[in-house]
Amino acid sequence: MVMRSDLDLADRTKEYSAISTSLRSSILYMQSMVDTLLTLTRLQSQERVERVPVRIYGIVQETIADFQKKYAGSALHIELVSKANVNDTVPCNESLCRILIANVVDNACKYNKQ
Repeated sequence: MVMRSDLDLADRTKEYSAISTSLRSSILYMQSMVDTLLTLTRLQSQERVERVPVRIYGIVQETIADFQKKYAGSALHIELVSKANVNDTVPCNESLCRILIANVVDNACKYNKQ
């Protein structure tokens, strides 16, 4: 949080904008990794993972929207094409499902070919 506030200050003063953009991206990635590790640790301590009906399509849409923002201004184009019923649900742990989908989309963005 201290690093983020320092970056916010640098952005407001218009100094180091290129560096602050890169650092902000790294901070958000580290924050995401810590949140994931905390979630996985919490889930490992449970004997049974809670499953509820989850609309996978909605999670995929949200994840893609996040990555479209992340890669805005780049040559990368992300598009969701599906013939699935958008209201279909799958019994799963929503937190783990979000992590899984984010990892798949992130890997697709990182390792795609032009």
